[in-house]
Amino acid sequence: MIPQFHVWVVDSGGHVLLTKETIPPLANPRELARARSGEDVAVIRRNARRVIVPMKNGELMVLERTLLARGTEYPGFPLLIWLVVSIVSVALLVWPLSIRFTKPLRQLHSVVQYWAEGRLDQRAKISGSDEISELGSVFNLMAENLEKMLQQRKEFLAMISHELKSPISRLQVASQMLLEKANSDQSASVIRGMQTDLEESSKLIEQLLQLSRIEMGLSFTVMQRIDFADIIGKAMIQIEPTAAAAQVRLEWNEQRALPIDADPQQLERAVLNVLENAVKYSPSGSEVTVNTHRENGFIFCNVSDHGSGISSEELEKVFEPFYRGIAATGKEGTGLGLFLARRIIELHHGQIKATTNQPGGTTISIQLPASSTSEPSNPGN
Repeated sequence: MIPQFHVWVVDSGGHVLLTKETIPPLANPRELARARSGEDVAVIRRNARRVIVPMKNGELMVLERTLLARGTEYPGFPLLIWLVVSIVSVALLVWPLSIRFTKPLRQLHSVVQYWAEGRLDQRAKISGSDEISELGSVFNLMAENLEKMLQQRKEFLAMISHELKSPISRLQVASQMLLEKANSDQSASVIRGMQTDLEESSKLIEQLLQLSRIEMGLSFTVMQRIDFADIIGKAMIQIEPTAAAAQVRLEWNEQRALPIDADPQQLERAVLNVLENAVKYSPSGSEVTVNTHRENGFIFCNVSDHGSGISSEELEKVFEPFYRGIAATGKEGTGLGLFLARRIIELHHGQIKATTNQPGGTTISIQLPASSTSEPSNPGN
């Protein structure tokens, strides 16, 4: 853009005395008054630069340098509108494209989250022939292969556990026969040690078999409306001999009318595992207390012992398979009891957690959704 220069000589009233221009100067009366007082006036505008210099006899010289043709304003506001319109237009063009590309990615992300939670039966439903669709197909194939591998592993574990039960049972019978015919205290002691190991192995195999059945969804076949108090009562009867041998008292604030929908056999196993764990880590002469109540549509069962307790770092780990903490040193066990209990409780849409008591001990808390009716059936029928 070529600048243009304009020159005028004006009198004190602003009338042009001398110029070659065909247009009048743009100086306003205020600028002229300042120049008449002897001040050099410089005015800067967006499209022009103007200088007014006082001369002799009150005359003034007006010099103007313009970048645009006189009368043409700088198009600032139209440019702003143009920028806004351009941004909106680009956004309208880009938005459909972004939806097209991000929607399948979001769908794939949600499916991958399901897989991370162990729900490998979910599939990414992405159609098309682009790279994202191909990626979705690869992910689906990967999920199918993983699902097959896990199913085969579960079936193999169930088969091995079932096949091991028979030889273990035969060994237990044989050890009992040997114990009856033992001719010395030393031989009897060795045989009793064998029986203890066989019993522990049998318990581990039974828990593995039970876990494999649960993972394959073969166990929860008898869902009934029952009173949770009946489940606790049966578990207490089963654990009583073990507690008596360990000189641990069992206390229960028996409360009825705790209706739930559950598989009685599986839920009883979960409660029994929790009770066995509490008795195992209770010192001789202490007690294990069981408290139950119903609140806000849920049934709660808290099993508390007075053992050495669990550190804060181990509270979540105790529900992991085969985990045995510091307190388990020298204690018999497989590390599957609480893990199996958690899986059973979760499959009943409940929750289980561990907390440390003060000054010592641990509380295992079970929370289950209460049934909508208060007329449970008898699980023994």
